[in-house]
Amino acid sequence: MKSLTRQFMKRPASAWTCTHISNYRSTTPLQKLVLASGAAIIATSNPLRADMVNALNEITGVFAARGLKNAMKSNDLGSQILAQKPRISSETIALEDLEALPDDTLGKCYWQWLTKNGVTPDTRALVRYVEDAEEAYVIQRYREVHDFYHVLLQQDIDLLGESVVKAFEAVQTNFPMCYLAILGGVPNIPAHQRKDYFTKYLPWALQVGREAKLLLNYKFEDMLHENIDQLRSYLNITTFDQWVKSKSLVL
Repeated sequence: MKSLTRQFMKRPASAWTCTHISNYRSTTPLQKLVLASGAAIIATSNPLRADMVNALNEITGVFAARGLKNAMKSNDLGSQILAQKPRISSETIALEDLEALPDDTLGKCYWQWLTKNGVTPDTRALVRYVEDAEEAYVIQRYREVHDFYHVLLQQDIDLLGESVVKAFEAVQTNFPMCYLAILGGVPNIPAHQRKDYFTKYLPWALQVGREAKLLLNYKFEDMLHENIDQLRSYLNITTFDQWVKSKSLVL
């Protein structure tokens, strides 16, 4: 699928290396252990605590980030992203222009999702605990495209939606934090939704995560004009409703 216009780009993103140097916090192995343990306990009890989820992923996700970096380097689009290191924020995407796009475009669906859930791209914190600048960027990029995963999978920011997206991301990224969220977040999912989570949402998310192309290899900020259904088809993403229908299950 060809990359379309950069109409929505306001200005080039800032240099990642300078950003990483100014935000990196060196930690000892003991500090990493304490931080990861505390973050795991808090993130498991409250998956919506983004600060704890982020800290846990940075401490435990370095090896997975290295694997993702290598996977991106072996892909033409992924290697371009690593070379350019684009950022996603309200400074790099003209959010105010997305509302005027047709309803079936990625950009309009993205704008609707941000508005409905009361968030902006600026809510994604910078990586602080990963020493290697390129591996830190991989985690930062994953963090900043996370909202597009929600849009493509049609999941809101709630306990069920976050658990479902984390299951998809676990298969895509191999981040330990995502695997922990598959089961760790279950007690926080409303009781009436847990059966559907285990019997429908989780199997769907894991299957789609395996079958979909590696989403980190795509610049969604350059694909805002794309028809979202065609984009899902191109990325091998089956929606939940389509999957349920294919399995002859009852919603």
